Amino acid sequence: MSPSRVLEIGTGAGRLSSVIQGNAREYAALDITPEFLARIPLRNGTASLRVAANVYHLPFVDQAFPAVVMVRVLGFLEDPRAALEEIGRVMRPGGLLVVSYNPHPSVASLVDDLKVGLSRSPTEPKRSMTFSRQAIVPVRPSSFPAWSLTRAEFRRTVDAAGLVGTVERPTGWEEYPGLRKLPAKFFHSLSHAASRIGGFPTRFALLRRPGESLGPPAEWGQVLACPACRSPLGASTRHDLPAITCTQCHRSWPREDGILDARWPAPPEIESVVTHP
Repeated sequence: MSPSRVLEIGTGAGRLSSVIQGNAREYAALDITPEFLARIPLRNGTASLRVAANVYHLPFVDQAFPAVVMVRVLGFLEDPRAALEEIGRVMRPGGLLVVSYNPHPSVASLVDDLKVGLSRSPTEPKRSMTFSRQAIVPVRPSSFPAWSLTRAEFRRTVDAAGLVGTVERPTGWEEYPGLRKLPAKFFHSLSHAASRIGGFPTRFALLRRPGESLGPPAEWGQVLACPACRSPLGASTRHDLPAITCTQCHRSWPREDGILDARWPAPPEIESVVTHP
């Protein structure tokens, strides 16, 4: 990954944020939930942005980022191809995306099948993620709508989005209580040795946007764009501005406690502000 500028999509409460900031001069944290972004500590010495936004409507100019990280997000996206296409838009040609997904069949899908089977009522039809012939299946049990792709379907989705897979590594065993005491080097070695073997709960893929960059990326202060019309928002990375108004569509995007709310379509709590600046 390039150490110069990184976009993290789906930060949650910041499990990876400190590590990413420690390897980047410029860092953009993006999540659909502003409350999560408020919990992310910002590192001194790293230029940073915290933006609440929809992954299908990223509030950034084209080719703004040489590196993107999206971990534990893809399975919650109803349209992963559209999301990857939008991520590809804001990536530099030759830029890299680290993405994780939970495939089926796998040990995790088998465990989930057992959980569902043990709690299934006699009248409920039997369903299995592990032995399903469908390329995309809903994850059960799950607190939120979630889907699991086969490894082949993931590759088809990546190709359809115009990205190129370079490396893929299996992982996920470290999430199980009985294995957590094993050293990290063990899982690292296992991932390399078994990179082509199925059954692992999670897979990490390194994707690349084809092409070569022909010029420098947008300056850090110029990376933001209107998520509704995609027009550049100009020098808008200042944290003291209460709102940023698009000069083209005249929508206004509020900022509170240093977090820019650029969710589009706008949720009810900011709809009146966005629509009527």
